[in-house]
Amino acid sequence: MKKTNHVVRVLASIASFIIFSVSAQASTGYVIIEELNVRSEPSTDAEVVDKLHAGDEVMITYGSDDGWTEIYYGGDCCYVSSEFISLDSSSVMREKSGDDEYDEYDEYDEYDEYDEYDEYRESDADRDRYDDDEDEDRSGDSNRSEEEYFTDGEETESAQASDNLQYLGEFTLTAYCNCAACCGTAGNMTASGTWPVQGVTVAMGGVDFGTQLMINGTVYTVEDRGTPYGHVDIYFDNHDDALAFGMQSADVYLVQ
Repeated sequence: MKKTNHVVRVLASIASFIIFSVSAQASTGYVIIEELNVRSEPSTDAEVVDKLHAGDEVMITYGSDDGWTEIYYGGDCCYVSSEFISLDSSSVMREKSGDDEYDEYDEYDEYDEYDEYDEYRESDADRDRYDDDEDEDRSGDSNRSEEEYFTDGEETESAQASDNLQYLGEFTLTAYCNCAACCGTAGNMTASGTWPVQGVTVAMGGVDFGTQLMINGTVYTVEDRGTPYGHVDIYFDNHDDALAFGMQSADVYLVQ
């Protein structure tokens, strides 16, 4: 009996050491998608052990490898898709408004009830329009300035530029830099194989690399991953600038 107790104590000590070692090397990640599968192996064919949800914290034991991140979950090593895990807590799609806490995914769910493009077209219809006479004058007088066709002092774009923009919706904006806190390791290239550039590089899933997005008058290029469609992560050279940017929202346009 004493020998058995000794063996149990030895096994418990080994287990405690392993857990301590994992904890000492691990980092905390945050789920940035509504629902994320936890798998037994780094493969979409592997068994789904459990599911995580937006805002859940995970203990990362090994960084991204072929699109998979190893986590310590339920007393074992499991795997989740790296695309939907962020080391930056500001990327978590949750925030507080006054004393009421809400999930921004609930806000996205509202889009299921109507066509966001119809809403955009309706808002355009409510703005100042050309009347028939102005349309005729515009076609016959090329010397008139663009501003003469708009009212209320709104900033205007050329007809050609307007034709090249497609409204995608009001997206969540966050920021990141190329440091270890944001990316796991420092000094990495983007997922598309380019070096990130402030004012150019953004990360977002659901679109092809090279897709150009206009946000607040600036045209960015999707060169990285890490956030789902509807959530744009904007690259900054400096970590403090990325933190200062925080979480925002803005109208996003596809540059065609």
